Amino acid sequence: MRTFFTSAAINTHRGWVHLDLEPSKEFYKLLARGFKPKSHAKIKLDRKNRKAIFHISLEKEIKIYRSENIIKPVDVDENSVAALYEAFAVILNRSCQDNPGL
Repeated sequence: MRTFFTSAAINTHRGWVHLDLEPSKEFYKLLARGFKPKSHAKIKLDRKNRKAIFHISLEKEIKIYRSENIIKPVDVDENSVAALYEAFAVILNRSCQDNPGL
């Protein structure tokens, strides 16, 4: 497992401050699923516990898949097959008398 984002450098009026980060397991799971951190992070200082809390925004590019011209629901009976193609119901009759082997 590769570790990312284990340190951060913050530019202050007194100079650069280097902080060690402890990302959670959920953060690494989101990275493995294809999420990428944005270029900025928000920092909140917890003065009581003397911690710096980083809020990192993640983004993921998704593709919407829409099936077109594909037969979706199919109903198979003894003598016919019915399917829904776009907005029309199509019934394909199968006569058992013509082909007794079917």
